[in-house]
Amino acid sequence: MGPRQYRLRAFPVPPKPASRSGNRPDSVGNDGRLYLRLQYTTLALNNAWPLPVLAEKRNVAWDRDTKRSCDGGECPGTLDTWWPKALPASKPISPTRHAFAVDGSGRAVIAQPAIGIRPIPSLTGRKVTLVVDQSWSMAAHREELLATLDKARQYMAGNTVNVLLTTTEVMHTVPRTVPLADLNDAMLNGFMGGGSVDRLLKQAVALVDEPQDLTVVITDNGAFDLDADKTGTRIKRGMLSMVHLGGALAPVYDDLTLETMQTSGGSSFTSLKNAWEHFALKQGAEPGFLMQQDGYVFSVEQNAETASDPAFAPIAAHLYIASAQRQPRPLKVEQMDALHALAGKYDVVSPYSSMLVLVNTAQQEALARAEAENDRFERAQESGTEVLQKPGNPLSASMTPEPEEWLLLIVSLGVLGWMIRARRSAPGDFPRGLTAR
Repeated sequence: MGPRQYRLRAFPVPPKPASRSGNRPDSVGNDGRLYLRLQYTTLALNNAWPLPVLAEKRNVAWDRDTKRSCDGGECPGTLDTWWPKALPASKPISPTRHAFAVDGSGRAVIAQPAIGIRPIPSLTGRKVTLVVDQSWSMAAHREELLATLDKARQYMAGNTVNVLLTTTEVMHTVPRTVPLADLNDAMLNGFMGGGSVDRLLKQAVALVDEPQDLTVVITDNGAFDLDADKTGTRIKRGMLSMVHLGGALAPVYDDLTLETMQTSGGSSFTSLKNAWEHFALKQGAEPGFLMQQDGYVFSVEQNAETASDPAFAPIAAHLYIASAQRQPRPLKVEQMDALHALAGKYDVVSPYSSMLVLVNTAQQEALARAEAENDRFERAQESGTEVLQKPGNPLSASMTPEPEEWLLLIVSLGVLGWMIRARRSAPGDFPRGLTAR
C-alpha cells in the first residue's frame, strides 16, 4: 500500500464441527482456535530486532486482558499500541556484510555496514518544489511545519527551492508558489477544508511549469482518496517523495501516486531532512547504490563475491524488485512476470504480488484465470460497498430456519399467546415492565 506500508487482511474461517470420533480437522489447532502467522525478515539495529509499526487497525480489538508474548515471555515496554518498537537481541550483534544473488544474471544485492555515518553529499543547483498541504488537519502540525521549513533553508542552501501553497475547495483561493527564502510564518495560517495527495499533485503539475529534480509533498497521515479517477497527469521528471508530519506515515496511497514514487526512486518519510538526504545520496552515489538505512549501505553489484547468504535472501529479493521498477519507461508484462516469480520464490510481498490463502478449488481456478489475463497486474478499485442484484426475501418460505431459530420462534409465540390471554382475562392489567399502546 506504500513504499514501507503493507496491509494484512484476515478472514476468519469458522472451524468445522468435530467428527463423530471427536477429532477436529488438522487445519485447526487442538484447542479449537484459528491461528494466523506472519513472518518477516529484518537486520538487527543497535543489538535489537525492529518490529513492525501499526499504522491502522480495523475490526481488531484488544483490551487489558489481552495477552502478548515475546520469545515465550512477556513483551517489554508498554503495549498500548500493539507491539514494542523492538525486541532486544539475546546476545550482542556486530554488523556484518550480507550478499545474495537473486537471479542468474550474476547481480547480487549487497548490505555493507556503514562505517560511522556516510557523509551526505552537498548539492547545489538542483530545482526543488515543496508542496505544502493546507487542509484543516494540518493546522495541528503548523509549528512542526514552520520549524521544518526553517531548517530546510540551511541544508538546501545553494539550490532553487520553491514552496507551493496549495488550496482546498472551501478556501476560495488559488495555489501559488513562493521562494523558500521569501516564505514567512504569516503565509501559513489559512488551513481549511479537506484534501488528498491526488489533488495536491494535480495542483503541482498545473502550476509548476519547469521540470524539477525533486518534488516533496508535505502533509500529515490524512485521507487518500482511492476511489476517484486516477488518470490525471503526474510528475514525469525527477524524484517524488512524501513527508508526513506528526511521526506517522499514511496507511495507504493510491496506485498512481505509489507508482510515481517507486519509479522515480522516492519514498515516504516522517521528516523533510530524511527525504532530502535520501535524494542527495541518490544524486551523489555510484551506480548500483540503492539506499542507506539502519547502519547499512545497500547496493546492487555485478559478479559480487560470496553472494550466497540465504538468510538475507528475502531482503535482497525485496530490494532487487524495488530497484527494477526504477525505469524511465513502464515495465512490460513479461518483466513484471519475472519480478512476480522472484517474489513468489523468496516469499516476499511486492508491488507485483500478494500473498493469498486459497480455501477451495473454485478460488484456485479463479486465481489461475486472473493470472492469465493481460491486465493481471492492474489492481481492481474497491468501492467498499456491495450491490445486491438479487437480495433474498426474508419472508420467503424457502428459507428454512435453523434449529436454534425454531426454538426462538416457539418461545416468541408462547410469550405472545400468554400476553393475549392475559389481556382478554383482565383488560388494562398488564405485567410490570410492559407498555400497552
